[in-house]
Amino acid sequence: MAFVGQVRAGDVTGRIGSSLYGVCATAANVAAKEAAIEGLDTLIPGLTIHVKFTNSNRTNPATEPPTLTIPTIDNVARRIYRHGTVPPGMTDRESWYAGTVVALTYDGTAWEMNDWQSDTLYDLATQSAAGLMSATDKTVVDNRTTSLTFQNVPTSTWESDTVTYPSYPYKATLSCPGVTANHFAQVCFNPEHVLNYVMAPVCQTGADTVTVWAMIDPGASITVPTVFAVLPDR
Repeated sequence: MAFVGQVRAGDVTGRIGSSLYGVCATAANVAAKEAAIEGLDTLIPGLTIHVKFTNSNRTNPATEPPTLTIPTIDNVARRIYRHGTVPPGMTDRESWYAGTVVALTYDGTAWEMNDWQSDTLYDLATQSAAGLMSATDKTVVDNRTTSLTFQNVPTSTWESDTVTYPSYPYKATLSCPGVTANHFAQVCFNPEHVLNYVMAPVCQTGADTVTVWAMIDPGASITVPTVFAVLPDR
């Protein structure tokens, strides 16, 4: 057994070295893990070992906390724990990926994980908590249309509106399927409409609609050559 050096505490001499290594093949759903560490015969606080876990750990630490027994020492099951809080969106569980080599430090009573991984399920994300996106929300994102273009769109009948933009007291709507209030829209009018009716330089988006304003009442529906709507990154 090769090792870096020895540490003596009272009458106990312990070995410390990167070669303190073992393999644990305990099933993922069994909390009582076991690994033989070749050359290790004594435990002292601060001792670090490396254990390759053939399987992950899927036990609940609240009801079945994972433990590690090293039969070459004393066959005592000692708790495996992770120091600190659980990362947002993850379940409260000490775990690791199958095949991971985990560094464990003996604190005098239990084994502290020096790193932490999880192959457990995330909780669903909310507006205030990180987590895993639901299938429904993932579908929405996948189908999210960031830009829409409409051509030759007729307006509705113009109606009086002296409140929204007093200088442009007439408004009409354009049917633009897929547009939402979160879209930003640009409306391109025919030059004759701009000259004759003095179209407002602003418009508003809504559910499947774009609303436009004019200074002079066109008196009838007009056709807008192009409407472009884009959904900004949020």
